[in-house]
Amino acid sequence: MEIPSLDSIKGVINQGADLLARGASVLTQGATASAAKVEGAARVGKLRLDLLALERKFNRHCTELGQLTYDHYAEGRPIAELLDERDFAYHLGYLRELKAAMAAAEARIKQAEAEGAAEGAEPEEEPDVGEPAEKAARENESEGR
Repeated sequence: MEIPSLDSIKGVINQGADLLARGASVLTQGATASAAKVEGAARVGKLRLDLLALERKFNRHCTELGQLTYDHYAEGRPIAELLDERDFAYHLGYLRELKAAMAAAEARIKQAEAEGAAEGAEPEEEPDVGEPAEKAARENESEGR
């Protein structure tokens, strides 16, 4: 059995160091991509929560509007008079504003989802991690003989 030369050992060590550096680079790229996806999902999640809050407000004002209508009817007053009441007009106006805000929130969600899909749709390069250190060592060993 022949003892490998110092140069062949240095070559193997350098190849191993290069392999480790490329592996670290691949891990960093993967972590960065994962962080971007998590950030995008969190952004979409927050936008969905904002939309839910608007929907709750909308439902609450619909309930108030229904209660005003029922109370008016139960008192035997003409329903046409409701349009002149300040509370009724307030709830109707606010419902229109909430509908517009909900539509804008839905558009922001679609935009954020599209941005996230576009980021994820980019073809990722296969990482070049090189050969396993054992194979490289065997090749260097066979070259040194």
